[in-house]
Amino acid sequence: MILEYLLGLAGFVQVLVQGALFFFRPKVGHGTCPGLSVVVCGRNAEFDWKRNLDLWLACKTTQPVEFVLIDDASTDASLAFLNSLACQEGRVRVLSIDSKSSPGKRDALALGLSQAKFQQVFVTDADCRPDSPTFLQELMDILGAEPALFVGNGLLISSNSLASNVAMAEADRLARMNFSGLPWIGFTTAVGRNMAYPKETGLAALRYSKKFGTAGGDDDLGLPFLVSRCQNKRFGYKPSTLSDAPATFQDWALQKQRHWKTAPHYPFPIKAVFVLRWLLLGANTLGLIVLPFFHSKIAMGLVLAGWSIQLFSTFLWVYVFASIRKPTPKALWVYLMAELLAIFVPVLILLQKPTNTSKTWNSNS
Repeated sequence: MILEYLLGLAGFVQVLVQGALFFFRPKVGHGTCPGLSVVVCGRNAEFDWKRNLDLWLACKTTQPVEFVLIDDASTDASLAFLNSLACQEGRVRVLSIDSKSSPGKRDALALGLSQAKFQQVFVTDADCRPDSPTFLQELMDILGAEPALFVGNGLLISSNSLASNVAMAEADRLARMNFSGLPWIGFTTAVGRNMAYPKETGLAALRYSKKFGTAGGDDDLGLPFLVSRCQNKRFGYKPSTLSDAPATFQDWALQKQRHWKTAPHYPFPIKAVFVLRWLLLGANTLGLIVLPFFHSKIAMGLVLAGWSIQLFSTFLWVYVFASIRKPTPKALWVYLMAELLAIFVPVLILLQKPTNTSKTWNSNS
C-alpha cells in the first residue's frame, strides 16, 4: 500500500515540475547588449544556408550585429554561396576550414569564436532559423549590457513522417523538463544551437570539452564550465530557433547515439539530476502498470491529477508556439495519444467497482 502511494506521488511530482515551466519567465538583464556576434557553423549545408540566412539577416536590432559564418570543410557549393553573400552584405564575414582534424563542429566553432568582433556571441547552426524577425532584439534585451550566458530552446518542426513527429514530441517534452527545473536546480543541459555566452569564456569551454574527445555535444559538455564562470545567467524558451526534426528513425537513432556518448562525461551533479528525472518518469510509468492490480483511489487520483497537469502543459506549450509553428494534425495526434493513453488506465479503474477475487475463487471451488 505504501509503495502504491509513493508511485502515485512520484508521477504527480514529476509532471507538476514539468508544468511549472509556464509560471516562470526569463530573467532580463539591465539595458541592451551593446553588440552581438552571431556565429553559425555548417558542413555541406548549401540548402540550409540558402533557406535560413536571409531570415537571420532580416532580424532588426537597435545595436550592431555581425554574422560570422563558418564553412566546416564542405564538399558542396556552400563556400561559394557564402562568399557571394559576403560581397553583398557588409555585416557578413566568411571563414572556412579546409580539412577536418576531428569529428563534430568543435574546430569550426573555435575558429568562429576566435574571429568574432564582439565580446558577446550567439551560437547557432546552419539548419536553424529564428522564430521571428524580432529574435535578435529579444535576445539582446534579455542579455543586457553586461556579457551573459543565455540557454535557449531549439524547437523542432515536424514533417509528415511518423519518425519526425515522434522526435518533435520528444524534444518538446524534454524541453519542458529542462526549463521547468531551471528555477530550482540550475542549468543541467543546453540546446547548443541556441546559446549565447561571452566570447573568451566560450573558447575556454571548448578547450575544456576537447579533452573528452567526443564526436558531438561540445556545447553541452562545456555548459558546466560556462555556468561556473559566467556571473550573469539567463534562460528561456523564448526567443527560440527553429529547425527540422530528423525525418527517419535512423536519423533520430544517430542523434540519440551521439547524446548517449556524451552523457558519461557530464559532471556528477548533472548526471545525478538526470538520473533523478528518469527515476521519476520510470516510477510514474511503473505506477500506471501496477495500478490495475490495486484499488486505492488516493493513489489513482494522484496519477490522474499528475497526468492531467501534463496534458494541460502539452496543449499550453503548443498554444504558446502557435504563432510561429503550426503543428501538423499528425503531430497533434502524437501529443494527444501519448498523454491520453497514460491517463486511460487510472480513469478506467476509478470508474470500476472493486471486486473480491478471493471470495469468487472460493465459491467456484
